[in-house]
Amino acid sequence: MKPAVLQLRNQIVCVMSFLMLVLACAASHAQGGTLEAWGNTRILPGEQNGYVSISVGGVIAGLKRDGTIDCWGAIYDSMLHVPEPNADFVAVSAGRQQVIGLKKDGSVVIWGVNDKGQCSILVPNNRFVAVQADLWHYNLPYVAGVKDDGAVVYFGYTVAPNQALHGVASLSSSSSFFYPPYSIALKIDGSLDYDGYRETLHATIPLPNENYVAVSCGARHAAALKKDGSIVCWGYEDSGLCDVPLPNTDFVSVVAGENYTVGLKRDGSVVCWGDNGYNQCTPPEPNEGFVSIHTLGFGTVGIKRDGSCVYWGKPSLYFIPTGNSGFTKIACNINRLVGLKDDGSITCWGDNGHPELGLNIVPEPNTDFVDISAGYQHSVGVKRDGSVVCWGSNDYGQCTVPQPNTDFVCVRATVNSNNGLKKDGTIVTWGQADPVPAPNRDFTAIAVGYNHFVGLKSDHSVVCWGNNTGMQCNVPTPNSHFVAIAAGQYHTVGLKDDGTVVCWGARSDGQCTVPEPNQDFVAIAASDQNSVGLKRDGSIVVWGSDASKQCTVPEPNSGFQNIAAGYHTVYGIRSQQSLAGRILLSGLAAGAPVRPVTAIINSTSNPSITQCQDINPLSDGTYSVFSYLKPPYQITLSSPHFLSTKVTGVAPGTTQNFTLVNGDANGDGQINLFDYVVLDTHFNSSDPMADLDGDGQVNLFDYVVIDQNFGAVGE
Repeated sequence: MKPAVLQLRNQIVCVMSFLMLVLACAASHAQGGTLEAWGNTRILPGEQNGYVSISVGGVIAGLKRDGTIDCWGAIYDSMLHVPEPNADFVAVSAGRQQVIGLKKDGSVVIWGVNDKGQCSILVPNNRFVAVQADLWHYNLPYVAGVKDDGAVVYFGYTVAPNQALHGVASLSSSSSFFYPPYSIALKIDGSLDYDGYRETLHATIPLPNENYVAVSCGARHAAALKKDGSIVCWGYEDSGLCDVPLPNTDFVSVVAGENYTVGLKRDGSVVCWGDNGYNQCTPPEPNEGFVSIHTLGFGTVGIKRDGSCVYWGKPSLYFIPTGNSGFTKIACNINRLVGLKDDGSITCWGDNGHPELGLNIVPEPNTDFVDISAGYQHSVGVKRDGSVVCWGSNDYGQCTVPQPNTDFVCVRATVNSNNGLKKDGTIVTWGQADPVPAPNRDFTAIAVGYNHFVGLKSDHSVVCWGNNTGMQCNVPTPNSHFVAIAAGQYHTVGLKDDGTVVCWGARSDGQCTVPEPNQDFVAIAASDQNSVGLKRDGSIVVWGSDASKQCTVPEPNSGFQNIAAGYHTVYGIRSQQSLAGRILLSGLAAGAPVRPVTAIINSTSNPSITQCQDINPLSDGTYSVFSYLKPPYQITLSSPHFLSTKVTGVAPGTTQNFTLVNGDANGDGQINLFDYVVLDTHFNSSDPMADLDGDGQVNLFDYVVIDQNFGAVGE
């Protein structure tokens, strides 16, 4: 081929590659998807809602309205998997190494680490009324259940427990890793009993030791709720831990955190006091509608009436701050995530050990972003106009963008540096970065590993530079036909134009051994010891270390549109399918508030996989909801004292209307004489289950609702 023709060909390839990058950036403003993560960190797909309570330990365990339990978070994989059948739970408690669930029939189920038999159920497994994981006794953790006669049963504990504990109604234990643990029992007679180091300030129960209805153990203080709605706190006094704000009345729940306290009022508002270093004492607005509260170290989880989760305090990797929808791209570094949404905005969350750096605060205006990257303690966003925005630590100049700040296509951040690709095919570096090898031109894509750098050229060859400890910079031959690149800790991954993947560098964990069939890949990612590939059919393949089960992709393994990888964790963005229509709740009085509806969505191709979604219809009954499952769907809708209804074969993008029949006052799935009994019992009251028409009072109009629908049966 003549030199002039070859030069023209390379120019065309360069222009085409650039156009592909521009189109990829433009796609960021298309409909995004739902984020999912598995491995060392687990993030559940879809919105975090449908919960009635949450317990925090080695994992986060959420009890849903339908009696199932979700577990997510990190530490022990065995704690994440709820034993089947995952149904009929009424309470859950998560400890450091075990989770214990209480069933409707009074039995318990325990899962997690079983090194001392903590998960071995004692016979008879019945008559339990309360559960508590990770209690403390003689410096050893154990799991306990309370029977209806006040007896305490200990699981996996070989030393005789505290024989003084009897007549117990419930148990609470501290969960701090930094202070001596202790436990407090609430007794049936309303008194409290302490078990732990007696020389600590929280060992002495305040007098009079009576009329208590709930207790919670913090790291260095305890909080208890009295029958009259007041709260008593005792222990270490610093940071105002024990100074209950006035008026100390109308509380219905209290939880003690690491160094603060949270109380729930009867009107659904939350009051917090103590240390506020992470804004853990500043509940978000609107401060209303809360029905349950729980602490997560230096953060609080509040459950609202609609079953949604609200989190505030020290940023957590496990609670997405703006809702799990609309994601087009995800970037990660250790315990921090940066997500790009389909509206061009960026959401940051996760560990923020240095709040002064503002790692989770995106500079305004938070709009028009098309690309993102996450460094060790800084983040980078590329705007549609080709400018770059950096925020976080600037110790090495990693947040000082070189001038002119224009014409950037993408930027890749590493520990303390950035590599930015310009429209003209050159790479610009700033911070603690290695120089780009000459000739610095004709680049169409870049990737960064732990301490090595990879560039894709317009002729589809790959150039690597930097650390070569694992031979990750030795590109195998033939060095051609590459269309995408990714970099792990000590290995490199390349995607060829025929859909095959090539890996080179460290291979001790199998991260360079591509599983067969090595074909139909459309995107790649790499982490410390793993390689990840996205297939044309929307499935994900992971290979390498399986230390945290990161190679086991959650079902359904379909519908993924983007991938990323972090430390022993894989992230996938799954496409969302929209469902919309109108929900008619029959028999409601004019002006009655529209009630939340619980939707159970199943994929007809795999009915065992369920998505539980709370829907809040508008005043005219219209609704919209997203599903991450593979269509078509089976949808079951339910709401208190309405018969459930089921529709099968629903296709996404279509209008689906529902009518829920009113009158099932006792919740047995049919409208009959027993429902009249409920109304008789609560006549002239405001009981919400008996107030069928929602006018605020149980009266003759509610009997009319039953008359009109008498004999109807739900799904």
